[in-house]
Amino acid sequence: MTTILGLKAERGKNKGVILASDMSSTYEFRDDKGDVIIKRQGRTQNQKIYMNNKGDFVVAMSGIRDDRYGDFLSELLKGKIDLCKCLKESYFPELSNLNLNRWNHTEPNKEVNELLIASRFNKEPKLYMCYMLGKIDEVANLGQAIGSGKDFALRYASDNIGNLDPGHPGINLKKAIKVAYGAIERASEDIYTGGADIAIVTPDEIKQYGKQINDPIKQAKRNALEKILKEY
Repeated sequence: MTTILGLKAERGKNKGVILASDMSSTYEFRDDKGDVIIKRQGRTQNQKIYMNNKGDFVVAMSGIRDDRYGDFLSELLKGKIDLCKCLKESYFPELSNLNLNRWNHTEPNKEVNELLIASRFNKEPKLYMCYMLGKIDEVANLGQAIGSGKDFALRYASDNIGNLDPGHPGINLKKAIKVAYGAIERASEDIYTGGADIAIVTPDEIKQYGKQINDPIKQAKRNALEKILKEY
Protein backbone atom coordinates (compact mmCIF):
# COMPACT_ATOMS: atom_id res chain seq x y z
CA MET A 1 0.00 0.00 0.00
CA THR A 2 1.41 3.37 -1.01
CA THR A 3 0.66 6.31 1.25
CA ILE A 4 1.82 9.81 0.30
CA LEU A 5 0.59 12.82 2.25
CA GLY A 6 1.17 16.53 1.76
CA LEU A 7 0.35 19.06 4.49
CA LYS A 8 0.55 22.86 4.49
CA ALA A 9 1.80 24.75 7.55
CA GLU A 10 0.61 28.35 7.34
CA ARG A 11 0.66 29.47 10.96
CA GLY A 12 3.49 30.64 13.16
CA LYS A 13 6.92 32.02 12.36
CA ASN A 14 8.07 29.07 10.25
CA LYS A 15 5.79 28.33 7.30
CA GLY A 16 6.16 25.53 4.81
CA VAL A 17 4.89 22.33 3.25
CA ILE A 18 5.46 18.76 4.47
CA LEU A 19 5.58 15.84 2.07
CA ALA A 20 5.63 12.38 3.68
CA SER A 21 5.55 8.87 2.26
CA ASP A 22 6.03 5.25 3.13
CA MET A 23 8.98 3.51 1.46
CA SER A 24 7.47 0.15 0.51
CA SER A 25 6.51 -1.22 -2.88
CA THR A 26 4.65 -4.46 -3.53
CA TYR A 27 5.33 -6.86 -6.36
CA GLU A 28 3.93 -10.20 -7.51
CA PHE A 29 5.93 -13.33 -8.28
CA ARG A 30 5.22 -16.97 -9.07
CA ASP A 31 6.48 -19.64 -6.70
CA ASP A 32 6.94 -22.84 -8.72
CA LYS A 33 6.20 -25.85 -6.49
CA GLY A 34 6.35 -28.43 -9.24
CA ASP A 35 2.79 -29.45 -9.99
CA VAL A 36 1.46 -26.26 -8.45
CA ILE A 37 2.44 -22.65 -9.20
CA ILE A 38 1.53 -20.31 -6.36
CA LYS A 39 1.10 -16.60 -7.00
CA ARG A 40 2.62 -14.61 -4.15
CA GLN A 41 3.01 -10.96 -3.26
CA GLY A 42 6.23 -9.53 -1.85
CA ARG A 43 7.49 -6.20 -0.55
CA THR A 44 10.61 -4.19 -1.21
CA GLN A 45 11.81 -0.77 -0.04
CA ASN A 46 11.80 2.11 -2.52
CA GLN A 47 12.26 5.84 -2.18
CA LYS A 48 9.15 7.80 -3.26
CA ILE A 49 10.09 11.43 -2.55
CA TYR A 50 12.76 13.09 -4.70
CA MET A 51 14.25 16.60 -4.73
CA ASN A 52 15.27 18.25 -7.99
CA ASN A 53 18.89 19.20 -8.66
CA LYS A 54 18.35 22.90 -7.91
CA GLY A 55 16.53 22.30 -4.63
CA ASP A 56 13.39 24.09 -5.83
CA PHE A 57 10.86 21.31 -5.33
CA VAL A 58 10.23 17.75 -4.21
CA VAL A 59 8.00 15.30 -6.04
CA ALA A 60 6.29 12.14 -4.82
CA MET A 61 4.70 9.74 -7.28
CA SER A 62 2.18 6.98 -6.67
CA GLY A 63 1.63 4.11 -9.05
CA ILE A 64 3.73 1.81 -11.17
CA ARG A 65 7.54 1.91 -11.23
CA ASP A 66 8.93 1.07 -14.67
CA ASP A 67 11.39 2.41 -17.23
CA ARG A 68 8.95 5.09 -18.38
CA TYR A 69 8.59 6.24 -14.78
CA GLY A 70 12.39 6.36 -14.38
CA ASP A 71 12.89 8.37 -17.57
CA PHE A 72 10.15 10.84 -16.66
CA LEU A 73 11.47 11.31 -13.13
CA SER A 74 15.04 11.80 -14.33
CA GLU A 75 14.04 14.48 -16.85
CA LEU A 76 11.93 16.26 -14.25
CA LEU A 77 14.66 16.33 -11.59
CA LYS A 78 17.35 17.42 -14.05
CA GLY A 79 15.26 20.38 -15.28
CA LYS A 80 14.58 19.00 -18.76
CA ILE A 81 10.86 19.48 -18.06
CA ASP A 82 9.76 23.08 -17.45
CA LEU A 83 7.82 22.57 -14.22
CA CYS A 84 7.29 26.31 -13.68
CA LYS A 85 5.48 26.50 -17.01
CA CYS A 86 3.38 23.45 -16.14
CA LEU A 87 2.36 24.95 -12.78
CA LYS A 88 1.55 28.30 -14.37
CA GLU A 89 -0.62 26.68 -17.05
CA SER A 90 -2.13 24.14 -14.58
CA TYR A 91 -1.30 21.36 -17.03
CA PHE A 92 1.43 18.71 -17.12
CA PRO A 93 1.63 17.35 -20.71
CA GLU A 94 4.57 15.06 -19.94
CA LEU A 95 2.63 13.32 -17.15
CA SER A 96 -0.40 12.96 -19.40
CA ASN A 97 1.76 11.44 -22.14
CA LEU A 98 3.43 9.11 -19.65
CA ASN A 99 0.09 7.52 -18.81
CA LEU A 100 -1.50 7.70 -22.26
CA ASN A 101 1.47 5.97 -23.86
CA ARG A 102 1.22 3.14 -21.34
CA TRP A 103 -2.43 2.66 -22.27
CA ASN A 104 -1.60 2.84 -25.99
CA HIS A 105 -4.09 5.75 -26.11
CA THR A 106 -7.00 3.31 -25.75
CA GLU A 107 -8.39 3.03 -22.22
CA PRO A 108 -7.06 3.42 -18.66
CA ASN A 109 -5.65 0.45 -16.77
CA LYS A 110 -3.89 -0.04 -13.45
CA GLU A 111 -0.57 1.17 -14.89
CA VAL A 112 -0.90 4.79 -13.87
CA ASN A 113 0.97 7.54 -11.99
CA GLU A 114 -0.16 10.62 -10.06
CA LEU A 115 2.03 13.21 -8.31
CA LEU A 116 2.17 15.45 -5.29
CA ILE A 117 4.65 18.32 -5.68
CA ALA A 118 5.82 20.66 -2.93
CA SER A 119 7.75 23.67 -4.24
CA ARG A 120 9.44 26.83 -2.98
CA PHE A 121 9.61 28.91 -6.15
CA ASN A 122 9.93 32.64 -5.36
CA LYS A 123 10.39 31.54 -1.72
CA GLU A 124 6.69 30.63 -1.50
CA PRO A 125 6.10 27.05 -0.30
CA LYS A 126 3.17 25.55 -2.20
CA LEU A 127 1.54 22.13 -2.60
CA TYR A 128 0.23 20.82 -5.92
CA MET A 129 -1.85 17.82 -6.98
CA CYS A 130 -1.02 16.46 -10.46
CA TYR A 131 -3.65 14.14 -11.93
CA MET A 132 -2.99 11.22 -14.27
CA LEU A 133 -4.17 13.08 -17.39
CA GLY A 134 -2.09 16.15 -16.68
CA LYS A 135 -4.37 18.54 -14.79
CA ILE A 136 -2.60 20.41 -11.97
CA ASP A 137 -4.38 21.98 -9.00
CA GLU A 138 -2.74 24.03 -6.29
CA VAL A 139 -4.06 22.40 -3.12
CA ALA A 140 -6.47 24.77 -1.36
CA ASN A 141 -7.08 22.50 1.64
CA LEU A 142 -4.58 21.98 4.44
CA GLY A 143 -3.64 18.65 2.91
CA GLN A 144 -3.88 16.20 0.03
CA ALA A 145 -2.90 12.55 -0.39
CA ILE A 146 -2.33 10.03 -3.18
CA GLY A 147 -1.78 6.27 -3.37
CA SER A 148 -3.87 3.35 -2.24
CA GLY A 149 -3.61 4.59 1.37
CA LYS A 150 -4.75 8.15 0.60
CA ASP A 151 -8.15 7.85 2.33
CA PHE A 152 -6.50 6.54 5.48
CA ALA A 153 -3.92 9.36 5.46
CA LEU A 154 -6.51 12.09 5.02
CA ARG A 155 -8.73 10.56 7.70
CA TYR A 156 -5.79 10.43 10.11
CA ALA A 157 -4.96 14.07 9.34
CA SER A 158 -8.57 15.14 9.86
CA ASP A 159 -8.76 13.27 13.17
CA ASN A 160 -5.63 15.03 14.44
CA ILE A 161 -6.08 18.48 12.92
CA GLY A 162 -9.80 18.90 12.51
CA ASN A 163 -11.32 20.31 9.35
CA LEU A 164 -8.87 20.24 6.42
CA ASP A 165 -10.98 22.68 4.38
CA PRO A 166 -9.62 26.14 3.44
CA GLY A 167 -11.64 27.77 6.23
CA HIS A 168 -9.50 26.06 8.89
CA PRO A 169 -7.28 28.52 10.84
CA GLY A 170 -4.27 26.43 9.88
CA ILE A 171 -1.44 24.62 11.67
CA ASN A 172 2.21 25.36 12.39
CA LEU A 173 5.20 23.48 11.04
CA LYS A 174 5.73 21.33 14.13
CA LYS A 175 2.11 20.18 14.09
CA ALA A 176 2.30 19.39 10.38
CA ILE A 177 5.46 17.30 10.88
CA LYS A 178 3.90 15.34 13.74
CA VAL A 179 0.67 14.62 11.86
CA ALA A 180 2.43 13.67 8.61
CA TYR A 181 4.81 11.33 10.41
CA GLY A 182 1.95 9.86 12.46
CA ALA A 183 -0.09 9.09 9.35
CA ILE A 184 2.79 7.24 7.70
CA GLU A 185 3.77 5.42 10.89
CA ARG A 186 0.20 4.26 11.44
CA ALA A 187 -0.03 3.11 7.83
CA SER A 188 3.13 1.03 8.35
CA GLU A 189 1.05 -1.37 10.47
CA ASP A 190 -0.23 -2.72 7.15
CA ILE A 191 1.83 -5.76 6.09
CA TYR A 192 2.65 -4.19 2.72
CA THR A 193 3.51 -0.73 4.02
CA GLY A 194 6.65 0.28 5.87
CA GLY A 195 9.40 2.82 6.30
CA ALA A 196 8.93 6.57 6.22
CA ASP A 197 10.36 9.56 4.40
CA ILE A 198 9.67 13.22 5.13
CA ALA A 199 10.63 16.30 3.12
CA ILE A 200 10.20 19.75 4.69
CA VAL A 201 9.88 22.65 2.27
CA THR A 202 10.40 26.16 3.66
CA PRO A 203 10.94 29.47 1.83
CA ASP A 204 14.73 29.12 2.05
CA GLU A 205 15.43 25.40 1.67
CA ILE A 206 14.27 21.81 1.37
CA LYS A 207 15.41 19.14 3.82
CA GLN A 208 14.74 15.43 3.52
CA TYR A 209 14.88 13.13 6.54
CA GLY A 210 14.33 9.58 5.29
CA LYS A 211 17.75 8.34 6.41
CA GLN A 212 17.38 9.68 9.94
CA ILE A 213 13.91 8.21 10.36
CA ASN A 214 14.43 4.74 8.94
CA ASP A 215 16.44 3.22 11.71
CA PRO A 216 15.21 -0.36 12.27
CA ILE A 217 14.70 0.26 15.97
CA LYS A 218 11.40 1.91 16.73
CA GLN A 219 12.77 4.02 19.56
CA ALA A 220 15.48 5.35 17.25
CA LYS A 221 12.74 6.50 14.87
CA ARG A 222 11.09 8.48 17.64
CA ASN A 223 14.41 10.05 18.65
CA ALA A 224 15.11 11.08 15.06
CA LEU A 225 11.73 12.79 14.79
CA GLU A 226 12.37 14.72 18.00
CA LYS A 227 15.66 15.99 16.54
CA ILE A 228 13.80 17.19 13.43
CA LEU A 229 11.19 19.00 15.53
CA LYS A 230 13.91 20.84 17.48
CA GLU A 231 15.08 22.46 14.24
CA TYR A 232 11.74 24.19 13.86
